[in-house]
Order: sequence, then structure tokens, then C-alpha cells
Amino acid sequence: MPSELPIFARDTCIVPTVAPSVGTHYASLSLWGLPLLRIPIIIEVPSPPVLSAQGFRDAVSTTDELIIELSDSDVIFQYVAKFDDQDISCDMRGRQLICDIESLELDEGRTYQFSLERYYGDNIESNVISQEITTMRSAKVLKTSIKDGKTVYSKPKSLDLWLDKEIVNASARLNRVKGGGENVPVDVKVDGKKIHVSWDGDLDRRAKYEFVLNDVTARDGSGMKGGFSLGFYTSGGPKVTGINVGSYGVSTNFTATISFDQKILESQNIAKHISVTGGAKIAGVSSNKVYISFTGVDPCTNIKISVSDSLKSSYGITGGSSWTYTTRTTCHSVTTIGTSVQGRAINAYWFGSGTKTIVFTGAIHGDEPSTYSLMHQWINALEVGYHLIPSNIRVVVVPAINPDGVASGTRYNARGVDLNRNFDTSDWKKNIKNIYDQPFPGGGGTTRLSEPESVAIAGLVGKLRPAVVLSYHSIGSVVLANPVAKSSQYAYTYATYSGYLYSSSSEDTFDYSITGTADDYYWERLGAASIVVELGSHTYHQFPQNQEAMWKMLK
Repeated sequence: MPSELPIFARDTCIVPTVAPSVGTHYASLSLWGLPLLRIPIIIEVPSPPVLSAQGFRDAVSTTDELIIELSDSDVIFQYVAKFDDQDISCDMRGRQLICDIESLELDEGRTYQFSLERYYGDNIESNVISQEITTMRSAKVLKTSIKDGKTVYSKPKSLDLWLDKEIVNASARLNRVKGGGENVPVDVKVDGKKIHVSWDGDLDRRAKYEFVLNDVTARDGSGMKGGFSLGFYTSGGPKVTGINVGSYGVSTNFTATISFDQKILESQNIAKHISVTGGAKIAGVSSNKVYISFTGVDPCTNIKISVSDSLKSSYGITGGSSWTYTTRTTCHSVTTIGTSVQGRAINAYWFGSGTKTIVFTGAIHGDEPSTYSLMHQWINALEVGYHLIPSNIRVVVVPAINPDGVASGTRYNARGVDLNRNFDTSDWKKNIKNIYDQPFPGGGGTTRLSEPESVAIAGLVGKLRPAVVLSYHSIGSVVLANPVAKSSQYAYTYATYSGYLYSSSSEDTFDYSITGTADDYYWERLGAASIVVELGSHTYHQFPQNQEAMWKMLK
């Protein structure tokens, strides 16, 4: 077999190195390099395709391809579309020039300087189009029947969307993303500016769904920039969102309200799904609320409320409702032991039923609000820790001996008397000195126990004959005892656990004269032990510092 064979070609391909010019061009082909065997070649270069005026729009969609119609397919030149300083290469598909301008992320409703440039290789040959073009505003969703991020309590079979433009085409998908990524088959119907998406059957409950709207085409040719999606949740049965009582201290004539996240089916037998112990009763149901009555329940009784998963919503949906709450009725009682000059009640709070009584008093001076707030902190602590009160102890707390002074922020009562100088003691004086050791005519009252507030606390202590009375003041950070034998022991213990100083004498503690005090009255007239606790602040109750010492007084 010969090592070389001649090759004959019936067609010849010519590749220009520069852009060919329109017209007739002549060339020749030499066979075997012999000058006498030249074959003439005639090359006809047609005019470049022209753009169809009907195929080009002045306003273009930012979410769709820009399509420009040509008179013929162009296999010689390339085309670049340019919007201001952004450009994109275009593809030739038959007689259409396709420019994917969506990737440019053009602004909507903006006018750009547009040009279409014709290239041969890397060189621009001509500027085919140069004009201003305005981008379309894409379609937007204005409203949906299911809100993004919300929980759906009903059994929806469809989702409606309202847009700002008439729509001619759209597609959508619905996917369960929590509890398994299952696609829900949907049907999409377009009606003007409304898109109706429907599905068969009920959606799973207590699940999360994602809805996506895509391939939207408006009647003006625009699309939907960025698409549209929303997520929503399907509920279970009614779920408790709150109850308007705490875990203790519920009044025995109170009706509690349990709130749910959705409406409850009122026709169901609520007692089968909600149980209440301790004597409380279900008082009714309305919309998304259930009412529990504590009327008739004994004081200091534990109440347990339980909601089962079987509770139905107004749509008949169940599941996820399980909830338990324990509370307790009020353990203390309140009595009014007297009234102030201006008619304000002087209240006493009672805890326990033992034979040994401990009395705590505050705010005999109205400008010592820390003592008033400390007493309320103590009342709350006794209510919470009622079971910690020894069985032989009864605790009585009087938060404000001087409620008028507390209301006005003044040391004295409404008649200008220093109540802690008004008691029936051997050293009582009508005309006294104030805490600045200045004369204070009439500061001790017109007579011993002339003031209703003094009479009220004197009467209470005289009736109870307590083991000890704790009188709170501010701001010495010190504890003092009256001369009764056991007082010093109480005072020393209190000082030890509170961190305050212990003092055995008021003369060594205060630099002003003191007469007619309540604590001297308890000693002289009643023989009752008492201690004075001077807090370290006029305004802050310092309960964390005092709490342990106060409990020690009950031992």
C-alpha cells in the first residue's frame, strides 16, 4: 500500500482574519503550488442582518430575556447589549438575538442608555442600536390569604394571592419542610390580578409549610423579580398561652382565666378535657378562654388544673394541648386594725394559727418607705413559704402604721405629730425635739396616744401580747432591744444574721433625744419584748439582707 495518497476536496472553507466587507471578493487557489493551475474563487459577502423594528421594545423586563428579532441569522458577528456601564453577551438562536439581562440585576422603573454593539472577534465593528430604554416594574404580591410566618388554625384548602398587575401565567409549589419534606400537589388558577392556589385533602397538623410562587408573567411582559415565597405553620389543638393567677396567693373569691392560642369548641363537654382539683370549678368557656372559679375553696388549698390533648378547637382539631398548672389559695388573712387621720386603713396581715405571736411593723414614719416595702416583701415571702412557718407560731405584719405619712412622703401623720413620740410612756412629752435636736412644739401630740394610728397599733399589741415586736426604721444599719429580758437575745440574733450592728442602748446610738416611743410603751405598759431594726437605706427594702434574720425570729 503506497505511503502517500493524493487528497481531493470538493469544498473549500475560507476563514477571514478581519471582518469581511460587504461586496464581491476575488481569490484563487493554486493546485500543487503550480502557477498555471490556479482556480479562481469568487466570495460574496452579504450585508449584515438588520433588526426588526417590531421585535424590539422600548420598555424591557428585568426578569426576562431581551429578545431582538433579526432579518436573518448572523454567523459572522457577535453582539453585546449594554445598559449604561453594564454589558452582557447575546446568543444567536435562529433569527433571534437572546440577551440574558436578568443577570445584570437592573433597577426597576429606571431609564438606561442602551446600546447594541456588533463585534468581530475582539473588535467592535458598529453600534447597531443606541437609545434610551426604561426597565419595567416587576409584578408584586400585595396581599395573601395566609400570612407569612403565621400559624393557621383552620383547615385551609387554598391560598389566594393578590398582585398589583394582571397576570397571564404562574406556577407554584407547596412543600412541607418540618416533619418531612413532602411536596403537596397544587392547582394554580390565574384570574386577573388574583392567583388562586388549591390542593386536595387536609394539611398535616403541627407542621411547617413553605409556599413558592414562580414563573410569573404579567400581561405587560414583566415577571416577578426575586420570586415570592412565604412560610406558615399549621396548629395542633388549643394550646395554653397563659393564666392570670400566680402559683400562690389566689383569692378564694377569684375567677381565674386560662387563655388559649385559638378558639375552643364550646359545644364539647369541657369537663372531659379539663380537670380541676382542690374544690375549684370550671365556670365556663368563651371564645379562647376557660374560666376557673375559686369561690368556696378553703384558704391555703392546693389547686391543680390539667388540660388534656383531647381538647378540641373550634375547627375540631386536637393534639398538643397537654398542660398542667398548680396554684394555691391565699394562706393569710387581712384585718383593718384602725384608720388614719385622713381615713386610710391600717391593715394587719395574719399568717399561721400558733399560740406564740411575732409582730412586724413598718412605716411609723412616712419618710422611711424602705420599711413599708420591706414589710410587703416579707408578706410575699411568708405567703410563698407558708409551710415553713412553725406550727406554734402566728405572724402578724403591719406594713404601715402611718399610711398618711407614706402617701405624702412625710415623717409625721396628717396632724403633724411624730407617732413614735405619742405613746403612753413615763417620759412622754407634748413639746419635743426633732431628729435635728431642734424644738418641736406639739410634736408628741396633744396627749398620750392622741393619734388614731398610735391607738391602733397599741391596741393590737396589747390584745396579742406577742413574744416580740419588731419595729422597722431607717437608716442606722443597727439593731436595738428594749429592756425586756428576751429582747436582747432577739436583737443579737437579728444583728448576727442581717449583718447590722448590735447596740444595747438608744442613748449610745442616736444623737437626739427620744421620748414616748412605741417600743418603750410595749415594755412599760405591756411587758412585751421588742427590738428596733434600723435599715441601711431610706428607699431600698434590703430584703435579701434581712430575710434570713426575719425567718430566725420565728424559731
